[in-house]
Amino acid sequence: MNFIDLLSKKDQRMLVLLNELTIHGSQTIDELLAKLEVSKKTLLTTIDEINLFSMKKYNQAAFSVQKDVLFSIGNLNACLFDLYKETAKQSIPAQILTQLFTQQVSSTSILAEKCFSSTVTIHQNIKQLNVFLKRYDLQILSSPIRITGEEHQIRFMYKAFFWAIYYGNEWPFILVPKEKLIKEIEDAAPYLASHHTNMIQETILYDIAVILSRRATKNFITRQITHNPNSPLNKILYNSGKLVELGSPKEQVTLENSFTLAILEGPSIVNRDYSLIHEMFFHYQNNPTTAYHMLLTLMEYLHVFLTDEDYRKMDMTAIKMQFMQVFSMVTYFQGIKEDFIPFRDKQERNNLFLTQIVQKISTKLIDTYPKLAVAEEVIRRQLNRILADNLDFTKYLPAITILIDFDMNPLHNRLIHQIKKLDYHCLFLSYLDAPNNCDLLISSSIPSELAFRKKFTLFHRNLTYNDYQLLDQLLSELTREKLAENQIEF
Repeated sequence: MNFIDLLSKKDQRMLVLLNELTIHGSQTIDELLAKLEVSKKTLLTTIDEINLFSMKKYNQAAFSVQKDVLFSIGNLNACLFDLYKETAKQSIPAQILTQLFTQQVSSTSILAEKCFSSTVTIHQNIKQLNVFLKRYDLQILSSPIRITGEEHQIRFMYKAFFWAIYYGNEWPFILVPKEKLIKEIEDAAPYLASHHTNMIQETILYDIAVILSRRATKNFITRQITHNPNSPLNKILYNSGKLVELGSPKEQVTLENSFTLAILEGPSIVNRDYSLIHEMFFHYQNNPTTAYHMLLTLMEYLHVFLTDEDYRKMDMTAIKMQFMQVFSMVTYFQGIKEDFIPFRDKQERNNLFLTQIVQKISTKLIDTYPKLAVAEEVIRRQLNRILADNLDFTKYLPAITILIDFDMNPLHNRLIHQIKKLDYHCLFLSYLDAPNNCDLLISSSIPSELAFRKKFTLFHRNLTYNDYQLLDQLLSELTREKLAENQIEF
């Protein structure tokens, strides 16, 4: 469940429509009516509402309609991003979470008044919110109304919420002045300031502001943030803590027994800052954590599968910190959650060799560190992403020899071009250099003198979408068979 599912049907419809045009550039009215399952009148009204928003924001419409075809005008990514933030921020679920964070309410009736809604609507939205918050192991309770769960989960959820909904629009932390916080961080940890702009990265401001706000409302008092009190992150938060009045010594007690903070150590824009990456990695080398030991184990496993050249590419501080962030996140939060950011579930083509080694590595990691089992799927997905982002794994796939019949010469170049886009390791043969056999024959006939594993037959001159899908399936089957024949073991 994504936060977009908690928005009104009207807001969801606007966002889905805008997302469709962002991806495809144009759509027919009939196609959109089938996808949105609304009347043509409602669709046209939705188009007008999006154009009105775009006119106010960018001084131009987002769409134009010509002969029952809807066309995008320019790049819609920014418009989609801003529309989501605007509709999400104004939604009742977002208002409920914001009010609960600042602890300005004590009952549903007061909450309803602040949200300009009825108590019935508030109860309905809380019920939906609790379904969404279940993934964070959190729940909203009443009498008094409050959000309950582990403190580190609450902080993590609110960082994701405020970053996704408010960043770029306004500073949501009314208890922590932004300018003063910037000054404190620059004094306590100057390596967090950008060398180009001399400003703190925005994401770390949100990280710290969440914690200080929780302290200010007496929800989180302890000064110890991470497992290691000498962590550079702990030092930042300790020095920033003077922005919030903690009260008398009696009030300085641990209301929540939570000593972990993976927000700052998790995936974040600030973690791409060169100085911070090396500062943190040097710290972990000298003060090894469980996540650091997991990293060392992972690098041993990668050395088995990768060439020396590729291993050297992965043996870089910036990339190793990405792996460590994954381990920190799954250790602290049993997974990486991005429920507040919609439209990110895009299918990516998986390299079969990469899928195989990620499967083997994750299994070995879980055997060594059993507590990782609760986030096995997340570990595989994140390892796959980091490896695919930094290395080309096509060359690791077993070679598939393909012979394209010369009788189909008009399709020859087009077939090669489309097959290459499927990202398998293919070698294209001709009759002049073909051996006695090949893995795949693409032909309209079957030469009796040639042996082949599989055959793809075409009886027409144009490749259809179905042909393309079938070719992908055949290449996948051949690759899997060859991988099975050449299993790589530890």
